[in-house]
Amino acid sequence: MILNVGSEDEESIQKRATAFEIEIIKLLKALDLKDVNGGASFKIGGIQVDACGGHEDTLLVIECTTAKKKEEKYVRDKIRKLRGDIPILSKGFHKEPQYQKYTKIKYILATGNLELKQVDKDFANEPRKIYLWDHQFIEYYQNLCTVIGSATKYNLLGEMGIEPRTKSLIQVPAWRTLIGHYPVYSFFIEPQRLLQASYVARREIGNEQYYQRILQKDRIGKIRTFLRKGKSFPNSIIVAFEKHPNFTPYLEISKVYPWWPDWLVFGCLTFPANYRSCWIIDGQHRLYSFSDIRTDAKLAVIAFDKIPVAKQAEYFIDINREQKPVDPDLIWDLEGEMSPASENGIISNIVRKLNQSDPLENKIYVPLAGRKRRKQLKFSGMCLTIQKRHLIKERSISMRGGQKNPLYSSNFEQTVEKVSKAIAAFLQGVDAVFTSEQKDEFLFTNIGVTIIIQLFELILAYKNRVPSSEDMNKYLEALQLYFEATYPEKIDRSNLRKLGSSEAGRRMILVGFVNGVRDITKDKSFAPDIPTLDAFSEKIITFERKLATFVFTVLDIQSEQDLSQYASPNLCGRIISRYKSAINAGEMDPKLYDYITLGECKDLILDKKNQDRFKQIFVAPKSGFNKNEELKGALESLTSQRAIVLHGRVRPQKYKQQELLNIYVEKIAKCIDEYQSAS
Repeated sequence: MILNVGSEDEESIQKRATAFEIEIIKLLKALDLKDVNGGASFKIGGIQVDACGGHEDTLLVIECTTAKKKEEKYVRDKIRKLRGDIPILSKGFHKEPQYQKYTKIKYILATGNLELKQVDKDFANEPRKIYLWDHQFIEYYQNLCTVIGSATKYNLLGEMGIEPRTKSLIQVPAWRTLIGHYPVYSFFIEPQRLLQASYVARREIGNEQYYQRILQKDRIGKIRTFLRKGKSFPNSIIVAFEKHPNFTPYLEISKVYPWWPDWLVFGCLTFPANYRSCWIIDGQHRLYSFSDIRTDAKLAVIAFDKIPVAKQAEYFIDINREQKPVDPDLIWDLEGEMSPASENGIISNIVRKLNQSDPLENKIYVPLAGRKRRKQLKFSGMCLTIQKRHLIKERSISMRGGQKNPLYSSNFEQTVEKVSKAIAAFLQGVDAVFTSEQKDEFLFTNIGVTIIIQLFELILAYKNRVPSSEDMNKYLEALQLYFEATYPEKIDRSNLRKLGSSEAGRRMILVGFVNGVRDITKDKSFAPDIPTLDAFSEKIITFERKLATFVFTVLDIQSEQDLSQYASPNLCGRIISRYKSAINAGEMDPKLYDYITLGECKDLILDKKNQDRFKQIFVAPKSGFNKNEELKGALESLTSQRAIVLHGRVRPQKYKQQELLNIYVEKIAKCIDEYQSAS
């Protein structure tokens, strides 16, 4: 092994090299490969071998490098040297008694922390192929081993094109029908047989369009506990064959039963028992839960005939769109990859473009591009904002009358280009006007960026054109002055992020931004649909979040099931629907109480099931109301005011009316504080 790492001393170089070799050897053992060996003292034909391990008749021989060389051709030089050693190594391994049984040898360069370029990969694929294991490959299989153990090797061997020594066929009785134009088979099979033939597609590798989510260890652990109790799953695992299987119909069934439908055929399904015979579209957690369990259970399987990867991903999206375990970032990213002309696909590709432009270049988490890095923005959050503001439609959300969105085009590619370019220009304006602290601590966070895009849409609608440099300077400089005056300290910006964790809070921040811009620019007609916000309106929204959190704390509501015990079915359904929509759309760390309004808090407090509990808190204590009817009246008045604040201009109020509402807020807040102090 040759290592040159600039000024790094020889001892530290060797330590790092040895540690990497040990890491690879541990991985081979975790994969349950046989005859694992390697290290400084292990030589074959006089050549030191960093690591090796075998499976059936195939031996993997691995050269490790952890150099941080900057030379353009460093990786290719390593490949060239390894190719030169192949004749000596092959001859040497075949002379060793322990390794004579291996008739095939695969040579691998493990590059660790080196960045592989396409030219390196192309060179490695030339005759006398050298397989490349980069840091993503190694980390993925290390993580997968911790979840499913030695069953991981079937995935790795399949990815490397290695087939079982004995080629065999899996034959099962099956039903065949059509879904759309695609043949689909339904059958039962032993888990261990399907495990060896199945493959968990990965999305980290750049040379193929993988789309599967990472397996979750805790989820598999729970399923294993379930299985060890002797229980089983009635629902099907869904897979897609890599190659067309063979199906032999049993024709006699239609003779025995003349009424048998012609769209359902019974017969024998045959497919090779290779490591990569079928890819799992859905149900990998259920399947891999059997990786260390021996059972007589049979798995129900729905198998698609060979279909394009794009079609597999489409089914994956459809199946998992409403399920919590799927990362919303991945779902949105796949929309752009698999259906670029659809509404969601257009939005997805707009966000991809933003990730390629200043000031957000490489700052957005794009799942299909690789692993998530610290502080990257959520792909789904930005997509959701563009969707909600109707930025790709003929009329954006704030446009009225005969207005037409200047960014709209009937050509989806032009829409992607125009919208991404306009948003990027606005974000560049933000980047130029605001300080690094203001951007890092709020404006270029998940919450801040979504609000900035909403502000962009308001200016777009108000000007009825793509904002010019003058437009952006006018409004962004005003916003900067408002932001600096309102949130001067780091703690202020931290509290602003907390406020933005709920939908109502984000709305309040946007309303505050708009009002600040109006005041400074003296442009009172800007964003006419955004209500004028006074200090009392801010108090109402802050009070709403405090009361929502308190109500859930008193009732000890921590889950959807808890909520159903205290709320009517209608109320419960509304809150849970909002909450699930937020999760699926990629909202930032949503909590159930973030999605309950002031009016719904009122309904929970006054509900007969909960009334006595809240009566003790709000009626007749030192700071409370004299009667329950007074509490009800106060909550109804505040609920009406909340609706005005969020959905329309604040109506002029008589002094006494606002003073009374202030008294209600303070009275309820005092009751909450007294209860919490006593607790």
